[in-house]
Amino acid sequence: MKCRVLKIIMIYVLIVMTTSCLVYNEKFLVDSRDGKEYPVVKIGDQNWMGANLAYLPFVYPSESDSGFYVYGYEGRDTSLAKRTKEYQTYGCLYNWAIAMNLSLEANDHFQHLSDNTWQGICPDGWHLPTNDEVREMEKLLETYPDFPKEDERRHTGDVGKKLKSQFGWHENGNGTNETGFSMLPSGIRYQDGYFTKQGQYGYFWTSTEVYDGSANYRYMVYNSDGTCIGYPSKKIGMPVRCLKD
Repeated sequence: MKCRVLKIIMIYVLIVMTTSCLVYNEKFLVDSRDGKEYPVVKIGDQNWMGANLAYLPFVYPSESDSGFYVYGYEGRDTSLAKRTKEYQTYGCLYNWAIAMNLSLEANDHFQHLSDNTWQGICPDGWHLPTNDEVREMEKLLETYPDFPKEDERRHTGDVGKKLKSQFGWHENGNGTNETGFSMLPSGIRYQDGYFTKQGQYGYFWTSTEVYDGSANYRYMVYNSDGTCIGYPSKKIGMPVRCLKD
C-alpha cells in the first residue's frame, strides 16, 4: 500500500515538474498562445529571450500601418507567412503600438506611460524592456575601460559583438554571441511601407517613448562591434526581444 502511494506521489511530482518546464525553466520558454519555444539567456540578473518574438495572430503587407509583418511577405495569410524562411529565421516585425499592445493611435501620440514593466505583446511573465533596462545590460557587457558609460548613442565599444549571432551578417560582420543573445540582422519594415536592411542591421524595440511619434530602440550593424540607440517613428516595423519580469 505504501509503495502504491509513493508511486502515485512520484507520478504527481513528475507531472508538476514537466508542466512547469513547459512554461519556464531558466533554459527555454514556451509561449502558451501558440506553443512556440524560445531559448532563454541570463545576462547579469536579467533573463532575455534568445530569439526574436514570433507571435503572429495576423499579418499584413508592408504598405499597411496595421503593425504585424513578416519581412518580405506581402500577403495576409498567417500560415503562408509562417512557412517563409524569414519568419522562421527572424520572427516578426511589429510597429511600436502593436509591440506595446496599444491601439494604433499610440503611434502618433505620447502615451505618458510609467517607465516600469509593460507586458505589451510579450507572453505572460515577460515584458518589453525599458531603455534603462537595455542600458543596464550594455554597461554590464562593456569591456573597454575608456568607453563613456553614459554615451547614449554607443557607436563604439564591443557590446554588439557579444550580442550578435555568429552567422548571417553582411560582409562577415558576425559576432561572438558569447552571451547567447543571438542577435540577427532582421532588417525592418520602414515607415514608408517597404522592407529593407536585412543582413545588415538588427533591431529591437524598447517601451520607452521619446516624442509623440517616436520611441527608443536598439540596433546593431554589420560593420560595427557596438550597439546603437535611436528614436525612430513608432510606425516602423521591427523585432521584439522580451525580458522576464
